[in-house]
Amino acid sequence: MSTDPFSDIVNVERNFFDAGYAHGVEQGRLVGFEEGRQLGIAKGFEMWEEIAFYEGFASTWKSFLEASAESRGLQQANALLELITKFPTSNPKHEDFDVVKLINQIRSRYKVLCATVGARPRMFVASTDG
Repeated sequence: MSTDPFSDIVNVERNFFDAGYAHGVEQGRLVGFEEGRQLGIAKGFEMWEEIAFYEGFASTWKSFLEASAESRGLQQANALLELITKFPTSNPKHEDFDVVKLINQIRSRYKVLCATVGARPRMFVASTDG
């Protein structure tokens, strides 16, 4: 056994630094995970609030246009509702799914529907930046 009896004393600062660093990394991981979860909930709610408005708008106009037999507006309402059904209700498992692209397509289709039926677009945009 060739252990230096003074190695613990000589390396005390390094040992405490290493232990503190490891503890800090673990605590940071836990806090970061919880903070990310809370941010995800808030941003997800904002996006779904916007999507729900578009869905209600399209459904209302679809009902009205079915009764009036106006085909162009009905086609636009159906196209908007179809895009909305593609919007994920949970985190997409695959990395190539582009939520920002889909929400921009939904916004564009909403504007087209508004122009078709002669309604003024109500634009409130959920923040999609990081």
